[in-house]
Amino acid sequence: MELLEINWTNTMIIVGLGFGIVFVILTLLVIILNIWQKINAETIKQKKNAVQPKKVEHITKTESNITVITAIAVTLYLYFECAHDFESGVVTIKSHRTEWNSNFFK
Repeated sequence: MELLEINWTNTMIIVGLGFGIVFVILTLLVIILNIWQKINAETIKQKKNAVQPKKVEHITKTESNITVITAIAVTLYLYFECAHDFESGVVTIKSHRTEWNSNFFK
């Protein structure tokens, strides 16, 4: 019955080491990510100061409506006229002899 006995001291040492290793790795990961965030914040500030984006002209509602209607019309035209494949709905699978389905291996 000695095989079924559990050595609790060794078990607790292994569990403690496992939790300790995970905790240390997570702590290092948090530290590395904080340093990375500070480095990226500085580079983002430098990029914002260097490049000023141009202002975009606002599109009126009538222009946006026309583009939406045009996109819908083109989509419907392509669907009904030229770009849609009509399938028969019948699946045709023809069997052929290969080594995978031969009776030699059965």
